[in-house]
Amino acid sequence: FSDRTLTIAAGTGAVVVDDNIGVNGGLALNELDIQSAGDVHFTGANATVDVNSLTIGSATAVDADVEFDAAVNVAGPVDINTATLTLDAALTTTAGGTLTVTNSDIADLNAKITAAGSVHFDDATTGSISLGADIQTTDPGSEITVDEAPITLTTDVTLTTIGGTVTLDEILDDAAFSDRTLTIAAGTGAVVVDDNIGVNGGLALNELDIQSAGD
Repeated sequence: FSDRTLTIAAGTGAVVVDDNIGVNGGLALNELDIQSAGDVHFTGANATVDVNSLTIGSATAVDADVEFDAAVNVAGPVDINTATLTLDAALTTTAGGTLTVTNSDIADLNAKITAAGSVHFDDATTGSISLGADIQTTDPGSEITVDEAPITLTTDVTLTTIGGTVTLDEILDDAAFSDRTLTIAAGTGAVVVDDNIGVNGGLALNELDIQSAGD
């Protein structure tokens, strides 16, 4: 029974984990709560995270980077408050788990996000997203929301919900030649974009393909 919580308060010190926290399908922690740190790195292929709740930057935002090198599996919510985020392995939530990211600098997403609950990038100041992998919500009605952060595609990307609204801000292509495709499949959910998609004469997308939407 997963009922233990590990809380770490490192102030401006680094938090480095080079092996697994919990075991997928086995002895997962109830909660990992990193309240404060100058930098957080789950380093190497063995540094998997298997918990029921993951919170990073709960007291103060991480000064530098939160980086995941190995798979993250959370049977519940994930909340990350940091300057930069580097996701180099898949992040998956189950049991209705939401993902909330507050990044004041770049979120470098190089691996797929699959969330049972809604995915929300809520920084409204200086944050941005470098998107190099798909984002999918798996529970009906769960949304994908980016409040203000501009999104730069580094590869072809698909955003998928089962009737959940997809809300995006500015969307750009990272290449000198416009060769990125953004595909959105929202089922009966609305697709809302409140800023430019591509730049005329500049970073235009190759293709925008909205496969399904209610509005």
